[in-house]
Amino acid sequence: MTGEEYLELGLAYMREKNWDSALNTLLESQKRLSDLPEEDIPPVLFSALGLCYAMARNNIMSGLTYCQRAISMDQFQPGFYQNLGMIYLKTGDKKKALAVFRKGLKLNPEHSGIWSQISQLGFRKRPFLSFLPRQHFINKYLGMWFLSTEGKRAASRRSN
Repeated sequence: MTGEEYLELGLAYMREKNWDSALNTLLESQKRLSDLPEEDIPPVLFSALGLCYAMARNNIMSGLTYCQRAISMDQFQPGFYQNLGMIYLKTGDKKKALAVFRKGLKLNPEHSGIWSQISQLGFRKRPFLSFLPRQHFINKYLGMWFLSTEGKRAASRRSN
């Protein structure tokens, strides 16, 4: 098999979320393409390797490095931003993930993969008092009180 064929197989494993097989296959692709000048190596390989390192081996630093390398080679691929954002999600940094996803959506506002990731994040309502931080105790208690009274009103409407 050629390096390109290993790359395609690795991407197929990624779609199945079979991270270990994807990583091993992509590493074989990288090995077989290593004789090429760097500018001739498909950037998608680096982006895919980055995501697989993070998911299969929990190697976040390598994952970030590879994904950023892919973006530096071709900054117009929204899928590269999706992969980078998924690594940030794995670290628990939702804020950075969302910022990266938004960059990808600027390139393709209808990118289904990015929208899927964003929908999994969930959307929060604005704080009850927007001039206070979300974590402020007044916002927390007013929000809980409002939700409980809203729930009671909805229940009474259903019973009528």
